[in-house]
Amino acid sequence: MKNTRLESSSGPLPGLANLVKPPLTEVAIAALWRECHGRELLLTRRRPGTHLAGQWELPGGKIEVGESARQALRRELAEEIGVAVQDLEPLVVTSHRYGDILVRLHALIANVPPDLVVRNLAVAEHRWVPLDQLADLELPEANAPITAAVLQRLRRSPEC
Repeated sequence: MKNTRLESSSGPLPGLANLVKPPLTEVAIAALWRECHGRELLLTRRRPGTHLAGQWELPGGKIEVGESARQALRRELAEEIGVAVQDLEPLVVTSHRYGDILVRLHALIANVPPDLVVRNLAVAEHRWVPLDQLADLELPEANAPITAAVLQRLRRSPEC
């Protein structure tokens, strides 16, 4: 990707690089949880060679032109981990900037069956993580408001 920093004939113009807004990438994210398994949340690990490689994250991906967040998420979940989830409810929308990358994350949440079969099709691995262990994993900065919303939502839900 070409550097979009503004420069003059004498070099970079201080402060102007922050005025250039990067293109916005719309992303759909799934907070998939199992109700009767200690309130576990599904996380996937990014593959080597990708942005934020090795980090754990909520599954999902880019929203293509003409797709809603729900449509994109259903497609991404099938492509990445081989699951079909129907009851996705809106959770939170948040934005984050990683240097020259600006993302808007549309997070949806769903309670999935305890026997949901997850396959590592386009992720390095997956893990069901108890809610009280989320802080122990290295998650992307952009996921912080989403995991906070998940914790708030699930703490209000009745126990099994």
